[in-house]
Amino acid sequence: MESSNFGKDIQEAEQEFVQQFDPNSKTYHHGDTTPVPIEGKRVPDSMPTEYDPTYMQKVAESENIDYGEEYNKLVQLRTIFQDLKKVLNKVCPPLESILRIKLTEGDQGQKDAMIKAEYEKEKLVTEELSTKYIPVLKNSNFADKYVSGLETICTDAYKDYKNKEEYAEFLFFVKKFTQSCFSEATNILAQLKKIKAEYKPAVQA
Repeated sequence: MESSNFGKDIQEAEQEFVQQFDPNSKTYHHGDTTPVPIEGKRVPDSMPTEYDPTYMQKVAESENIDYGEEYNKLVQLRTIFQDLKKVLNKVCPPLESILRIKLTEGDQGQKDAMIKAEYEKEKLVTEELSTKYIPVLKNSNFADKYVSGLETICTDAYKDYKNKEEYAEFLFFVKKFTQSCFSEATNILAQLKKIKAEYKPAVQA
């Protein structure tokens, strides 16, 4: 009985909602007859213009501020970790496709061709890791934390994983580094905000 009443309540609620849009219904909401501006010029009533001049001025001023060498280095470092995370996210999809191909039935020649195509995708990712990110991190304070692990990823990406269990260990290993990259970028952002908050422009004579 309780289930039946619940279903009935849902039907009644749906009918009431629909009736709000029916001009012949007593509960018709009549809508807002104010014309909607076009050409991207819809502005909230609370704003006197299409933009806040004060905000725009602050943005323009901040773009021209040099927060110093340390700030600029941190910006570059954060970009590296953000981009590295994106590259690491491309490591596993080809391997997952390869594993699915291996576990499906079909012509072995076609399967081999499909697997080869996926390995070509994998090669592009591992080459980017080995030629771009590993050399950069080798010359940073993050070398011990990342270089060996990224080199392992570049090697183990070409292992012949027979099943999901074998592959899962590698998957979690890669995820550990993607999560680490996210944490690094978050921590660096906090440092950037701190530098901005403490920034005092030089007083001109």
